[in-house]
Amino acid sequence: MNLLSISLIKFALVGASNTLLGISIIYFCWSVLGLNDLASNLTGYLVGFMWSFFANRRWTFLSEAKVSRSMWRYAQVCGAAYLANLAALFMTRDLVSHDGFLPHILGAVVYTGVAYIGSRYFAFTDG
Repeated sequence: MNLLSISLIKFALVGASNTLLGISIIYFCWSVLGLNDLASNLTGYLVGFMWSFFANRRWTFLSEAKVSRSMWRYAQVCGAAYLANLAALFMTRDLVSHDGFLPHILGAVVYTGVAYIGSRYFAFTDG
């Protein structure tokens, strides 16, 4: 198995745990606390940010780059991924339903794709 395959599998495992954590927090904020889509979504992704940064930095990509450098780059990657997530969320919410939760799931899928590419080729490079 090559390095790309291994990092993709590890990223998927970290992502699965992060997605479960994030979606649970989003759902709790949305359904129990009554927060709107944006506030619920932002809260879930912010909580997951720290978990996924450290897990991906050390375990997935085995990065030796300075924490400050890789965190800044990872924040940029996550920012871009989050904007892509919001675009997917609001586009599908308007197409599917304003009351359903499915647009949040679709947004998470978009976020994951953008985050892997950015993490692998930008955030956790040691050069």
